[in-house]
Amino acid sequence: MKNLNTIVFGLVICGTSVFYSMGINANNFNGPYLSAGIGGNEHIFQDASTVSISLPVIPLNISFNPNGSGWDKDFKGSLYVGYDNTFNHQIYTALEAGVGLQKKLGNQKTLDTTSILGGVPVTHIHLNTKANSSNSNLSFLFKAGFLTTPKTVIYGLIGTEVSRFNVYERLVFSADFGSGPVMGWAYGNKSSTKAGFTLGLGMDSYLTDNLTYGIKFIHTIYKNVPSPMVSGILGGAATGPIVVHNMLDIHAHALTLNATYHF
Repeated sequence: MKNLNTIVFGLVICGTSVFYSMGINANNFNGPYLSAGIGGNEHIFQDASTVSISLPVIPLNISFNPNGSGWDKDFKGSLYVGYDNTFNHQIYTALEAGVGLQKKLGNQKTLDTTSILGGVPVTHIHLNTKANSSNSNLSFLFKAGFLTTPKTVIYGLIGTEVSRFNVYERLVFSADFGSGPVMGWAYGNKSSTKAGFTLGLGMDSYLTDNLTYGIKFIHTIYKNVPSPMVSGILGGAATGPIVVHNMLDIHAHALTLNATYHF
């Protein structure tokens, strides 16, 4: 009986070793791959810390700190091509490039800021900004992580994402500079392409010899996205041009479920 127990124990140890060695496939997470994902995407738009309004005819320059923010939500699909490597059966790295396609869901909330300024009597500023992201973007990412099991990897990522934005801005202005009320309005729009800084996390696990499934979260920050240099006219006690200078900060985050084929 003792010999039988010894044999059984030996078979369990050998079987476990064989199973584990089979799990550490030399081709796991090594080589080129093609990945597709679906999920959701959200952009959060914020006015710059300072908005400048120029009234050349008076002359006067006004700066104020807005508190406007807005957002939009999208359905997102993505396609990536990449190359990954695993070192010492545990350390994981990869490079990938991808394209994202997105479709807006529902209505977008716009930035809406109202400000009453001191220093100038009865100064009222109402600034409305609407920003739209393009239906596609490009990304270039570096991933690094470790294998938690022979067939599962957890990683962090860093890189850049390139998107195009269209910004529409409208201003309503009123003030009294001592000689009577002055009112003004201005509007305009501007399109620009901007590269953002990207960070994220993800996980992939083998389903078959060549197919993995996983989840990926990406956060991208676009700093100083230009809004239009809005120009308009003043009326009332003073007449002439009015010019608005503003910049946007845009935060984008996406969560996708992915299927990846490893060649």
